[in-house]
Amino acid sequence: MRRIFMSRLGVILVAAALLPLSVSHVQALGPSSPRSAPTIVDGDAPGTLQFGAATYSVNENGGSATITVTRIKGSSGAVAVSYATGKGTATAGSDYTATSGTLYWSDGETASKTFTIPIIDDTVHEGNETVNLTLGNPTGGATLGSPSTAVLTIVDDDA
Repeated sequence: MRRIFMSRLGVILVAAALLPLSVSHVQALGPSSPRSAPTIVDGDAPGTLQFGAATYSVNENGGSATITVTRIKGSSGAVAVSYATGKGTATAGSDYTATSGTLYWSDGETASKTFTIPIIDDTVHEGNETVNLTLGNPTGGATLGSPSTAVLTIVDDDA
C-alpha cells in the first residue's frame, strides 16, 4: 500500500484522477487538525491466475494439446504459477508426456500464457482418455481462481 501525505484535498483528487489509485481515510482540516493525512491505496492487485477453460480436448493424432492460463482482476507486479499434468484415465508415457513447469507474467502484463502437452498416438483402441491438469503455488501476491484444475480429454482415433 502506498501512503502519501498531502495538506490539500484538491491535490489528492488530481493525483487520484491521473493514477489508478483510490483515496481513503481522509481527515478534514480543522482547528484541532494541523494537517490532513489521506491514504492513497494502489487500486490494482496482482490478479488471479486460472485455466482458460475447465475442459480441453485433443485428437489422439493431434500431436499436442495447448492449454491456456489467464491472469484476471489485476496486473500489478510480477507473478507466476506452476502447472502440472496428473493421472486421469490416460497413462503418462503411453498416451501423453507428463508435463510440468511455471508460467510467468511481468508487472502490468495480462496476456494469456500457454503450455503444451505432447500426445502419443498409439494403435490401441482404448476409447477416450483423460489427463488431470492442476495449477498451484501462485507467487507475487496472485491468487488461484476458478478453475484451478481442468481435464484434458484425448479423443481416441483407433477404431
